[in-house]
Formats: sequence, structure tokens, C-alpha cells
Amino acid sequence: MKKMVVRFLTKILVVLGICGILFFCLQVAGSRLPQKILDRIPGYRKTAKLSTEVVSGQLANASELVTQKLTMEGFSTYEDEGIPILSQGNFVMTYQSQVTAGIDASKISFRIDHEKRIIHVHLPQAEILSATVDPGTISYHGESIAIFNFNNKEDANKAQKLAESDARKAARASGILDNADRYARSLVKGLLQGVAEGYQIEFDPQK
Repeated sequence: MKKMVVRFLTKILVVLGICGILFFCLQVAGSRLPQKILDRIPGYRKTAKLSTEVVSGQLANASELVTQKLTMEGFSTYEDEGIPILSQGNFVMTYQSQVTAGIDASKISFRIDHEKRIIHVHLPQAEILSATVDPGTISYHGESIAIFNFNNKEDANKAQKLAESDARKAARASGILDNADRYARSLVKGLLQGVAEGYQIEFDPQK
């Protein structure tokens, strides 16, 4: 009788041990198995399927992601098309400018692989969004004397547009777009992590 009880208890312990080992293995290797297989295993915790509406709604919270701001000291040389000495206005202007770069969130696309639990995100390339010159910081140097030049205000407006164009070029040369691309990924990943529990976020190569 005692032997039968011992054998019975032994079998129970063996079964419990096997179940424990299987449960442990599932927890360790669960991320490597397709979710549709895991969901069919009795007792395994099922993960809710992420909807495209949830992801779209999260990305819609940011209509434009300004990811980088750069303040620079710059100078530009202005020459109009007049006749030297008589009507041509020439000068150098120094100024302070601010350039912003980032991505347009409305151009973000994505697809969800529910089987592998991956969100594939495609981001547009970062671009210069604005370049402004602070009028209060503009100084003019080396102004030439033009006898018949009556377009000083027009020259100043053209010079400011030239300065803004030069500021954009200088910002690109500084690497602001590469920094904006990297930071945009970080921002988007942060937006999605709050609603994408159990999913990995991967970014497709930019074209």
C-alpha cells in the first residue's frame, strides 16, 4: 500500500516538474515563437493585438516634430545690380539667425507585423523647416556710396532674404539634418512605446 502511495506521489511530482519546466521554457523562448502559436497554448498569457488606429492616433498627436534648433552668428555680402559708384549698393551684414529642422509627421508611414510583433516605421528625411534672422542683431559694414541709389529699404529686404538663405546653407553644413533624423527616431519611438506593449519598433531605411 505504501509503495502504491509513493509511486502515485512520485508520478504527481514528475508531472508537476515537467509542467514547471515547460512553463519556464515558454517564458524564456516565448519571444521567439510566433504569437499565433503562443496564443493557442493553454495557460499562456495572451497579448492584445495592436490596432493600426491606435498607432495612427498616437502619431497624429504631433503634426510637426521640430527636432533641432540651431542659433548661429553669420555674415553675408550683398551686391545689387546697379552701376558701381552711381547706383550700386554694396555692403556686408552680420546677424544672428535661428534655424529649425525636423520631420513632417503627416508623412510618417508604418505597417504592423502581428505575427512577429514588430511595428515597421518609415520616417521622411528631415528638412530645414525655417530660417529666421533677428532684425535687432543686423549690422551693416563697408557700405559703398552710391550717388543715385534710392533703394536702401529694398536693398535691406533683399539682403535679409540672402542672409536667411545663407543661414540654411550653414545649418546644413553643420550636420543639423543628420542630428534631426536621429532625434526624430527617438521622439517617434517614445510616442509609440506607450501604446505598443509587447511590440518591437523598427525603422525602415530612408530613401
